[in-house]
Amino acid sequence: MREKKASSFCYAQLPRAGLGNMLLVWARAQAFAHLNDIELIVASWGGVKVGPILRRERQSRFYFGYFKKNGNRNFFRRQMILRTYQWIVEPEIERLSNRHNDAAGNLYVFNQIPHWADYFKGIKEHRKLILNRLYSMLEEKHREELAGLESPGEDFAKVGHVRAPFSYFTNAIERLRAVSGKPLPVTIFSDGYDDELEELLKLPHVTRSCATSDVTDLLLLSKARVIIPSPGSTFGYWSAFLSNAAVLHHPDHFHSTVRSETFNRSFYEGCAKGETDSWPSLLKENIRSIV
Repeated sequence: MREKKASSFCYAQLPRAGLGNMLLVWARAQAFAHLNDIELIVASWGGVKVGPILRRERQSRFYFGYFKKNGNRNFFRRQMILRTYQWIVEPEIERLSNRHNDAAGNLYVFNQIPHWADYFKGIKEHRKLILNRLYSMLEEKHREELAGLESPGEDFAKVGHVRAPFSYFTNAIERLRAVSGKPLPVTIFSDGYDDELEELLKLPHVTRSCATSDVTDLLLLSKARVIIPSPGSTFGYWSAFLSNAAVLHHPDHFHSTVRSETFNRSFYEGCAKGETDSWPSLLKENIRSIV
């Protein structure tokens, strides 16, 4: 007799992409599974990416060993689910109606990177859940490394993957220090080499992160007090999403906030245009609260 299909499942079919983009797919699936109380299956994080190796990048973007294995289902059971269940691709992140929720044999699949105009659409209100789940699945060696690094709460600006002109970052650093009235320290998070970052590293009180993995970098960056993500960097946007920090977006590349409007009433998120006197009061309060 053929086995009767059990309850429905949710599947995060992770793309062959960088960690930030993979997390965007995982987080959408995580939020949907939680809302509908169904089991989440996550594809492997460890796919080999040839591009970074050929380009001799500092990071291989090979994420095997970053996160604990998902679930207790064996390989063959998982394959049966993926091959025989009815795929429903990219459903809305909401609670299913009773008619759909009671249906057995559905596989709700998330496999698309959201549009750049709003990377965090649908998951902003689930920030606390995603933050907790991300830390809970982190392998112990990365937890220990993160705990052993100097607290970035003593720093003020964390620069993501450097793609904008260096003048953009140096100008931001100068203006933030002017608002603070102190030579606040800066930490750079980048996959570039030291000689490529020389213009920034030669500034006073500027260093680069010494974390040994992308996931530790991402989580350490999220503990900053002010974050300046490089435009288009989902790595930087993820750190901003997880943070209790003021977030300064590039004015030419700001399309949507990464956090909810409610959350951003306490921590500024947006651009900082013009003279510092005209900056939003919340942003200046966030900066001046750094001791």
